[in-house]
Amino acid sequence: MLDPCFQVYQHKDNSEILEMIKEHLGCGRITAKGPNSNVLTYSIDSRKELERVLIPLIDENPIVSSKRSDFEKFREIVLSMQRGEHRDREGFVRLAGIAFSMNNRGKQRKYTIEEVSKGILRDYTPGAQ
Repeated sequence: MLDPCFQVYQHKDNSEILEMIKEHLGCGRITAKGPNSNVLTYSIDSRKELERVLIPLIDENPIVSSKRSDFEKFREIVLSMQRGEHRDREGFVRLAGIAFSMNNRGKQRKYTIEEVSKGILRDYTPGAQ
């Protein structure tokens, strides 16, 4: 399953930064990165909020760091999913390939691209969301 999620991390001593982002955007949530972590995560995982809030904000205020390329890929995935391109095998595999090319090639991923392309789709039902 493709499940786009935007995340920003900060040490808990800087939690006010994440609170300001959440208040400004009016969406998302703040959680601990792990049970014993000193790191907090601000996340937007609602595709509607990504489309309605985050993507327009970044389109108006482009990222000027090495993360720009990753965000462009992320944007393509979210907007392609909005158009339903993830609902067939070819589209799903294309979007998964884009996702696997992001964030230093996902060194902490649970599955490989081969596992996603071959095994996870075996029970896939076209047209399901």
